[in-house]
Amino acid sequence: PGEPARQVLAAQGISQPRPEQVDRLRAELGLDRPVTEQYVHWVVAVAHGDLGRSWRTGRPVAEDLPDRLVATGRLTVTALLLGLLLAVPVASAGALGGRWLDPVSRGLMFAGASIPTLVVGVLLLEVVVLGLGIGSVVTDGSWGAAALPAVPLAVGIGAEWARVLRTGLDDALASGHAAVATARGASRPRLLLVHGL
Repeated sequence: PGEPARQVLAAQGISQPRPEQVDRLRAELGLDRPVTEQYVHWVVAVAHGDLGRSWRTGRPVAEDLPDRLVATGRLTVTALLLGLLLAVPVASAGALGGRWLDPVSRGLMFAGASIPTLVVGVLLLEVVVLGLGIGSVVTDGSWGAAALPAVPLAVGIGAEWARVLRTGLDDALASGHAAVATARGASRPRLLLVHGL
């Protein structure tokens, strides 16, 4: 079932290909050659700008790439913005300290950094998309559809940024200008918002 030639033929609408069709396509794709030879051929082709043909669409990959890059760019920008929206409150809550804010923010940072993106994505699909019916499994790459797939990426990014920001906030709040502001009567939240961030 994983035979590439059969997959290409299935993408072309031939669900039950004859053996000679499969063999002809294998030879056409170079799949009948040794793996090292296939790899060298691929590297030389890529070096010359030939990315091959899409098995699904049959068009050159170079023609399909700009459309895919736009969707990838949207996903990246959305993930970065969501990561920032996660990092600042978590790091700020930890820097404020307190009996339960600091351990909770540390726990969120470490959980976000240690849980694999794939696990977060599968949980989102299972609970949000399939369970609650919000969103779609297959998206069109638009801005509106980028939010849900960006969440698993944002969790890891946000956790890492929160750890870095938390360290920076601790340093800023322990600095001389923070001590002067405290002596002038600045509260801990004001120190954090005005001087730390």
